[in-house]
Amino acid sequence: MQTLALAGGSPAEIGLSHGEAFRNEIQKLADIRWELLCRRSPIRSKDVLVGLAKQHVDKLARTYPQLGAEFLGIATGAHVESWRLAVLNHYTDLRDIGPGLPDDEGCSILYTRTPAGPVLAQTWDMHASAEPYVCVLQLWPDTGPEVVTFTVMGCMGMIGMNAEGVAVGINNLTPTDARIGVLWPALVRRMLQCRTANEALGVLKAAPLGSGHNYFIADVDTAYNVETTAIHKVVTATNPSGPFWHTNHYLDSSLIPLQAPLYPSSTTHVRYQRLAELCAGPTAVPLNSVEQIMDVLGDHVGYPQSICSHVRDEEDPSASKTCGAAICDISQRVFYAAPGCVHDMPYMPFSVG
Repeated sequence: MQTLALAGGSPAEIGLSHGEAFRNEIQKLADIRWELLCRRSPIRSKDVLVGLAKQHVDKLARTYPQLGAEFLGIATGAHVESWRLAVLNHYTDLRDIGPGLPDDEGCSILYTRTPAGPVLAQTWDMHASAEPYVCVLQLWPDTGPEVVTFTVMGCMGMIGMNAEGVAVGINNLTPTDARIGVLWPALVRRMLQCRTANEALGVLKAAPLGSGHNYFIADVDTAYNVETTAIHKVVTATNPSGPFWHTNHYLDSSLIPLQAPLYPSSTTHVRYQRLAELCAGPTAVPLNSVEQIMDVLGDHVGYPQSICSHVRDEEDPSASKTCGAAICDISQRVFYAAPGCVHDMPYMPFSVG
């Protein structure tokens, strides 16, 4: 797995370095996601899709100007038009406008308090063709805390933790009210500029969202799970007393009616049930260490429809699979990341702060 350290400089300079470092890869991934968007969006006009992507670029610049400058720096460094970079970053939410066709992509979140402190962990499941582009960014901005994030090349951030011990994890959710909104990876990065989970929750509540995600926000003392659509935000858990898990369907009764139809091959309910078996009740396993949590993320029971999920159509490079995983050891300020299948696979540790 490739890593990139971005130390110092203005937001535009940090973005430029990111784009230059991964120029060829960003161009290829932008092409992959544009092709997927054209195939899976109900909007058949490419001109309309380009226009929607451009509106998202403008929305980012107005909402978070510094992150907007970093975003444009990535585009400049990668020699990619900004609207194409918006597709790379915001593919799932752009696909939802219409609403989009159902998909089987997803992730599994697990949060627990070990004897050493809180740990937030998750798999990242996406189209298999994204796996070669998985990377870790280490960011030391001129202002704000150091950040480490698991992401793909050209994407501002997906799962991360900062030096203050604020961690953010995400699940994709697909509602029926998608619209123009802030790029969700930029929102993750904005939350990772915060010094507490409470502050990050406030950022999320104020954000103009484009579609649905589940956000888990935690620091050493506090934790929140928030299910969102483009319009609605519901805190579904605060400081859970035991292990907490989430996959890719709504649990809040007020949001379930806004859930778009799930893809027939979606594994969200299967993974949720398996996490329930591992985390609660008579079949629960110990979750007292990062290593034990790694075992849960790599679980292959029910393979290929397992927590560490695998492609069910080897001839379709866009079929969903686990493309990596990340674990935030919040008290110790250590971020662990692994690419691809994480069943019995080693993770790379990154000290944060």
